Amino acid sequence: MAIVAAGQTSSTLAWNCAAAEAETALEAILGVGNVEFTGGPFPGTPLVATYVEGLAKEDVSVPTTASYVACRYSTFTITTVQQGDPGTTLNFETTTPNCGPNVWSNVVNWDGNIVAVAGDDLVLHGRNVSLLYDLPQNWPHFASITFWGSYIGELGLPDIDDTNSTNVYSQYRPKAFCATADVWKIGLGEGAGMPLARIDLGNGTLPSLIYVEGTGQPKANLRALMFTGGNADTTAYVRSGSVAFAFYPGETAVLDAINSSYETALTDVDLYLGLGLIVKTITADGGRLVLYCSYDTLEASQSNIYQYAGAPGDVTLHDYTRFYYETSEDGEDFIVDSMAILDFSHGIEPVSINSLDGEKYDPLGRVTVLNP
Repeated sequence: MAIVAAGQTSSTLAWNCAAAEAETALEAILGVGNVEFTGGPFPGTPLVATYVEGLAKEDVSVPTTASYVACRYSTFTITTVQQGDPGTTLNFETTTPNCGPNVWSNVVNWDGNIVAVAGDDLVLHGRNVSLLYDLPQNWPHFASITFWGSYIGELGLPDIDDTNSTNVYSQYRPKAFCATADVWKIGLGEGAGMPLARIDLGNGTLPSLIYVEGTGQPKANLRALMFTGGNADTTAYVRSGSVAFAFYPGETAVLDAINSSYETALTDVDLYLGLGLIVKTITADGGRLVLYCSYDTLEASQSNIYQYAGAPGDVTLHDYTRFYYETSEDGEDFIVDSMAILDFSHGIEPVSINSLDGEKYDPLGRVTVLNP
């Protein structure tokens, strides 16, 4: 026999076929998962077809002729045990807001069951509960913002959600905490700190100071604190931790100045300044700096600096600093102390700098000094 459905004929089936065989044959016409067969083997036990998934709310008629579903090459009888539901229209009566421990607007996350609002002193401390959803998106201006090192949750979402390795997807929800404050203090006191915080400073005109005393261990291929926004009156001080400005492609940030130093070891700071950052002054005392941006001036000591893109401005390198000039952009004036190294060996494209006071390492002959 064969089954005729929607004007198509299935593959030939044995007259005493089992339910699984009939299901496979009909799914080839109606779509995998749209029909389930039980019962059988036929004809001693009837086969029962149930329409599910895409056909679950369809009124699928089953006439005894071949116009929709019938059997041929025999005199088998098809009976409709239960007529399909013609379907109903579903209307939303009530919208239930997102709620849970990871939702910013959930009052039980806050002291006194009062969610922090503009004008408050915002403080996060002493918890391992991440704030991921329903984050402020309209840049409320807080009197101050303090994230203690004892707060070890996450704030915001990465661009790619790979929590479940079998279901990796691009994040479609708002990803950053959007707010402004006169003063930001992050990583104060004891504690591991936040492993991920995405902060959008907006593009307003209010001056802002950012102090980073420490962060948590960042997730793979990310930085723990990732900033966007800011303005020409924003200044950042990083004493320890993993920090980025304009980390993702297409992101932008603006700073007047950024200053990095170290707390207990020269490797305390890992600073990433992305292609979309506009900054005037960079000062580093220890740490690792990854630069994709241009700048007016940079002064560094005891640091490893990797300039992958962007145009270096006026650069002063003090003792035990190594500057890896890997960008293809031309630079301005370089002053290199006797214990510092200006290293051109890691790039391949020819570049020029305006002047050089000191020595360079250029085994490939990449650089031309315009005013030696």
